[in-house]
Amino acid sequence: MDEKQKRDYLMADEVLRIYGDKLWKYDGVVSVGAGVKLVGGHPTEDMAVIVGVRKKRLLSEIPEDQRIPSDIEGVKTDILEIGKIHLTSEGRAPLEPFYELPKGAEHLGEDGS
Repeated sequence: MDEKQKRDYLMADEVLRIYGDKLWKYDGVVSVGAGVKLVGGHPTEDMAVIVGVRKKRLLSEIPEDQRIPSDIEGVKTDILEIGKIHLTSEGRAPLEPFYELPKGAEHLGEDGS
């Protein structure tokens, strides 16, 4: 991460600290965080406020007062479809990676072989 990305991440994190509670009030939000903006499933150079939702919908299907803004205080938002989060028997959500493994990587052993 270069210096610009570090500054942008800190800015996104600050926006999240200030506006995070408001983001939780939108219908379907299951997570909020700060990180790298994805476009077409691929990371970009931009940092963003990441909002996880159960299901992405067409903008026309979302009431105007429930639309998550495309940016907050100049920081881009990124809406990711997460699905429904289920708690484990320990009372916490199981962790799942944001990125898919490359084709064939699922056959690698724990030691990478």
